[in-house]
Amino acid sequence: MTGTRFDVLGPLHVRQNDELMTITGQKNRTVISCLALHPEQTISMDTLLRAAWSDPQPRSAVHQVRKMISALRLGIEQGWDLVRTSQEGYLLRVTPEQSDLADFTRRYARVMSGSLNTDEELAAAYDALALWRGRPCEGSLPSGCEERVAELVEQHRSLLLKTFRAFSDRGREDELVAVLQTAAKIHGQPVQEAVATEPARPPSPVPVVTSAPPGGSPLSRVGTVGGHCLPRDLKDFSGREEEGRRLHEYLLGESPGPFVVTVHGMGGVGKTALALHTAHQLAPHFPDGQLFVNLDGVRSPEAQSVRNTLGVLLRQLGMAEEDIPSSQESRLARWREVTAGRRHLLVLDDAAGLAQVEPLMPASEGSACIITSRVVLSGIDGAAYLRLEVPGEDECVELLRSIVGDTLVDQDPKSVRSVIRQFENLPLALRLAGARLSTREFVSFGELARSLQDSSSPVDEVELPGRSLIGRLDTSLTSMEPSDLDRYLRLALLPAPELDEVAASVAIGGGTDQARRACRRFTDRALLQRVATGTYRMHPLLAQTAALHIERSLSPAVQRSVIAAALEYYKNAVGLIGSARVSPSPGPSPALLFGTLTRAAQLAEELDLRNAFADLCLAWERPVNLYLDTDQQQTVWDLALAAAHDHPDRSIRGNIRLAVSRCLWHRTEMRAGMQAARLAWFDAQEADDHLLRVRSLLRSSSFCWLTGETAEGLRYLAEARGHLRACQEQAGEAAAGREAMEIMSNEAALLAERREFARAAELSQRVIDADGIDARVTIMAKVTQAAAQLGLGNYGQALWAGTAALHEANQIRSAYGRSLALQQMARTLRAIPHSAAASAAEAAQASRSAVLETGSLRIVDEIDAFLDSVPAAGPCIVSEACDPAAADPGREVSEGPAVNC
Repeated sequence: MTGTRFDVLGPLHVRQNDELMTITGQKNRTVISCLALHPEQTISMDTLLRAAWSDPQPRSAVHQVRKMISALRLGIEQGWDLVRTSQEGYLLRVTPEQSDLADFTRRYARVMSGSLNTDEELAAAYDALALWRGRPCEGSLPSGCEERVAELVEQHRSLLLKTFRAFSDRGREDELVAVLQTAAKIHGQPVQEAVATEPARPPSPVPVVTSAPPGGSPLSRVGTVGGHCLPRDLKDFSGREEEGRRLHEYLLGESPGPFVVTVHGMGGVGKTALALHTAHQLAPHFPDGQLFVNLDGVRSPEAQSVRNTLGVLLRQLGMAEEDIPSSQESRLARWREVTAGRRHLLVLDDAAGLAQVEPLMPASEGSACIITSRVVLSGIDGAAYLRLEVPGEDECVELLRSIVGDTLVDQDPKSVRSVIRQFENLPLALRLAGARLSTREFVSFGELARSLQDSSSPVDEVELPGRSLIGRLDTSLTSMEPSDLDRYLRLALLPAPELDEVAASVAIGGGTDQARRACRRFTDRALLQRVATGTYRMHPLLAQTAALHIERSLSPAVQRSVIAAALEYYKNAVGLIGSARVSPSPGPSPALLFGTLTRAAQLAEELDLRNAFADLCLAWERPVNLYLDTDQQQTVWDLALAAAHDHPDRSIRGNIRLAVSRCLWHRTEMRAGMQAARLAWFDAQEADDHLLRVRSLLRSSSFCWLTGETAEGLRYLAEARGHLRACQEQAGEAAAGREAMEIMSNEAALLAERREFARAAELSQRVIDADGIDARVTIMAKVTQAAAQLGLGNYGQALWAGTAALHEANQIRSAYGRSLALQQMARTLRAIPHSAAASAAEAAQASRSAVLETGSLRIVDEIDAFLDSVPAAGPCIVSEACDPAAADPGREVSEGPAVNC
């Protein structure tokens, strides 16, 4: 025969196209023997290690087994198809034509269920015995497989006895000479004793069959005891209480009819584990049997056809092979006959589509069915649907605790959560990580977390033999149509972790309707998660898997085209917010914004789109400065400045330098900040950009405010005023007007530092009263107003101004604005003399709620202490005038640029 064959009924033989292969090394032969002794069964790495080594095992044992399996796969045809990986280990998938053991098992069942009355039956019995050459795996018996070998030897004895009697009854025992000689080697005793000993019990691999008279119906030979064929339940199963509760409700409902529920979710999310855990819990409710079939749908939709699945199910119910019809229609009729009036629980795992499972639905009212799939099977009438998402972080902690125990988890909770976030809560990834810790390849979660952070491909750090995370996820991609795979890879290229349908249309290249349909298909296949209407998210591990395909499937020119279009779209989306925002939240989360920009920087560098990235960062200056912390801002502006180094528009580079300078101002890095502002001035000169000149001078004056060099700061402002007319001609009246107000705000702050409080109060109030000014400028003006009123001894007004500044800072989520306002309010509270306490009490009472919003309990305590010290300060009824919003009614947050606050 052609192809590969594994023979273990005697010394191990592996044949390739009828030629015996040389298997060198005793350990190698033992590992292969262990797999071949258990065809179609998953063998764990621990079992293979125990089979080859007695304790203690060498530290490299796992690595050696991996090499052995790899060498076997490379040495035979279709090695990866024959030696498969599964969740738990390795599986040798062979047909009876590819394994003498599989062939014997099939023949044994037929012969033992027959009467050996015909020549054909005698020949079949002889052929089954002739497969044996000696004791199984003679010379390479794996440790721990002794019971399996004894079971096979007893099967041989039982078959030999039946065959010998049948041949003897016909006077043909001399035809068994060769078989009896082999039997003597197998059983280690004279032939007469080998055939004289009755087997103590029927061997367990024989299907559950009752005796029937010749010609009896196949149904009469199906055992009354149902098949109990569920794979093992995970002893460390944890969490999923709500999902488990819903499955119990679905499957044990009170309404008539069979109950069907489909569990849908991405690969590795735990669908099979949940289905099996629930099936084991519900087994007592289905006494006629619990059946399980792995449909292998994602890897190959044809791997388990309806016909083949029906054959598996009928065999699980104990039906003899010869009683199973050959056609699908006949098998389906037999399946319905066998299950009629019974209570069965059927688990169909990894379905590829509706057509693969719908004919298998049990018709009996007392039966139930659980289907797991990565595809939404929405066409099953009367079925319930459960979409399984990744669990929450706390549930993931408990999962790891159940795998590795309390000690490792409790000694470093921070690193535990870091590992969980690295894998985005995916249960399969966490199980692999837990396995690494259980085998002491990592001694702590801290070591594992550091290894993941330092690795360019974290998933490679937890790969195990037979349990490949990327391999599992990759099957979701390889099962797609080529056109859809191309679309999905384009979406995976997008730098934003979330995408809307407009962004999808930009990447795919078609209209919004086409993009919407594609996104829905990907959502149905658990390749995208819908987070809001028209907004989707791709799991980072799926994106990482897609990246492996992008390199070989999308040319650099296509990648560059997609990213160029995406950067232009993001630039016009104003920082992922607005009517076509990527994020469904009112403002983008810092993680979303920062992740998008850092990924965009990497892609821009790889695809020579640095100028486009610099343009994007400048367009997003406002959200970057509002929503990112100073360290994240510094990272973004450093990336932007590097990208803008050779930008043809010097104004772009100059404005990015100003953004860098502003970030350094918040970090109080004076020298570097002033240098960045000066370089921005030179870029303005080169570009002849008057607006950039004004802004660079404004930034320099802000540094002077920090350093107390007020005279120098006022000089910068005077010079900036000198450019306003030219600025108006070049940038427009509105832009020049906004800069004039910012100049006035900075001047007021510098005058307050010089203790010219009356003038500072006047100028800051003019800024506050102006329309169309950036909120950060008005926050600074209100803080300055508070400082000026404090200097003038108007303590109540100082508190009102500080509260108004804090209220506006809270509105735009400006951390720096909140800090300035809180500091000024604290200075005011500490400066109020006892004689003025009563007049400031109402303002202090109103400010308390605004401060409480920020969570600054220290300032709240100071306000409470101040109010407690006020004589006869009873409960204050806060009127409309006490509302900080009323101090500045109707002000809208401007979208204009600002560098002030």
